[in-house]
Amino acid sequence: MSMNRLRRTTPTLRAVLTVLLLVGGVSVLAAPAQAAGTLGSLTIEPSSGNLSSVITVQTPGACDQGTNIKATVTGTGVVAGTENIVGNTPISSFPSNSAGGFNVQLTETFASFAALQSPAITTYSGAYTITVICKNAIGASTYGTFEGTVYFIGTTNTWQSTPPPPAPTVVTAAVRTGTAQVTKTQTCSATFTDATTLAYAWLNNGVPIVGATASTYTLPSSLYSRTISCRVTATNVTGSISSTSAGAVVAAGPKPTLTKAPYTYGTFKVGYTVKTTNGSWSLSRLTYSYQWKRNGVAISGSAARKYNYKLVSADRGRYITCTVKVSKAGYASNSATTARKKVA
Repeated sequence: MSMNRLRRTTPTLRAVLTVLLLVGGVSVLAAPAQAAGTLGSLTIEPSSGNLSSVITVQTPGACDQGTNIKATVTGTGVVAGTENIVGNTPISSFPSNSAGGFNVQLTETFASFAALQSPAITTYSGAYTITVICKNAIGASTYGTFEGTVYFIGTTNTWQSTPPPPAPTVVTAAVRTGTAQVTKTQTCSATFTDATTLAYAWLNNGVPIVGATASTYTLPSSLYSRTISCRVTATNVTGSISSTSAGAVVAAGPKPTLTKAPYTYGTFKVGYTVKTTNGSWSLSRLTYSYQWKRNGVAISGSAARKYNYKLVSADRGRYITCTVKVSKAGYASNSATTARKKVA
């Protein structure tokens, strides 16, 4: 073969050899990794639990490639490099399930997994994703994942596999209805989204009243001239929110009504002492005050402001009455006057 012909054939041979080597490399050295993606959702058993619960995750099918799996947990407080909750393990080690997949019992509980983190997790919060990763025994290539999520409820370190509802929000702000007057019953109402429970509090000048935790409240006399309002708090597993009504100044209760009129008795002659009864009223524990009158005009002096009165010479031939006034804290006052009697 001439040198010129050899020069012409050498590049062709070199190209053929290069193609053969590349093809050989592909078929012998490493198969291309399948693009990693989510192969399905995990079923988590039990569906709820606490830090000590032993969890098994069920895949809905088999890994498309790979001989092994590992499982990881990601979420608040989980440190990179310590996320494995099941190490690299042959798939054949796990029992199959009726869906054509396999069941993986996590080798750590959330309690023991928390201690592996630095710093250790003291309170789980929010969502944590469990991922089963299809892979080979050796190498970093992965061939898809199965994922599931557990949701920790508040700060209780209890979890569930279904998403919790959003925290409540106010739909209609708290409203107090009813006449703001001693003895009158008040009603508190408000509406919220996603509320599991409603709690009520009645407020005296903005301070909760001990024991006043129902949706209704009857105003006692001690709240006269104070500002009454109410608060409703809606709660669910995710959180809570409160709404407080506008305040109203409490008016005095209705005045006592007379059920039996007072009357005077005794000898109505100068020098004698006469007395009055209090009469009967619709309220109990009343305070009584008295004013004796001569011909309808109040008699001056403290002696004329007692339940008894000694008739004096100025009373002779005049008509004597007594006005009984009743009062009670937090209520309007009332009074009644006895029938008149002439002094001899």
